[in-house]
Amino acid sequence: MENITNIKQNTTIVGTSKVCRLTAFFATMLVLFLSAAAQDRMIPSRIRTGGNLRGYETALFKYFDVWNATGFAYLVEPSFSPEYCLTYDYKSKSLLLKKATKNIWYAKEWYKDELGEPSREIAVAIYRLAVSDSLADSLKALIGSAVITSSFMGDTVFGGDGVTYNFIIRPSFAMIAQCWSPKAHTNCGQAVAIMEKLCKAVEAGNNKDAESQINEIIRVTNIFRSFYPAGFHQERFFW
Repeated sequence: MENITNIKQNTTIVGTSKVCRLTAFFATMLVLFLSAAAQDRMIPSRIRTGGNLRGYETALFKYFDVWNATGFAYLVEPSFSPEYCLTYDYKSKSLLLKKATKNIWYAKEWYKDELGEPSREIAVAIYRLAVSDSLADSLKALIGSAVITSSFMGDTVFGGDGVTYNFIIRPSFAMIAQCWSPKAHTNCGQAVAIMEKLCKAVEAGNNKDAESQINEIIRVTNIFRSFYPAGFHQERFFW
């Protein structure tokens, strides 16, 4: 009788252990799935407060002259390294890359004024690269589709140290979607990879590398556009 009791107890322990392992496994898989799913869309900007940009972001917009960008902008906020911004100038048909010489956040430059007025103590390097209308139009479509399809369901993947990527359409109205350190295989990660390659091409003055991104831009744009409801026309929404 004692042996039977021990067997039952051991069976219960083994069974409970298996259940715990299975529960932990499925919980881990669920977290991974939700994180990946969350990064399939960007989230509407969290840097806006009461319809206005906060002091730090206002300083960034002024440092990089984002307000005057025509069409779209890509603003990057690393935790420690210098911030930078890619914009497009329709007059010269050029991509402009603007890079701070040191991290504006840690330099506390945005404390200089309550409205985020920068003191301009930090220099900004500017790189310019003339590009085709095809590349400019495809970029506008990519950033526009990323902003339009953004969802707060992506909020779970924000963290502390990392990089925040802001996709901005119609900069004068600051329609912004963002993602934080996205996984490379996600939609957000693929969009960021394109923009980072373009930043490098502009800095290097390499037009060939920039133009070679067009097909990839179109592919990723179509992924974001797959989230559109039936009958939705992006062009009527923004332009």
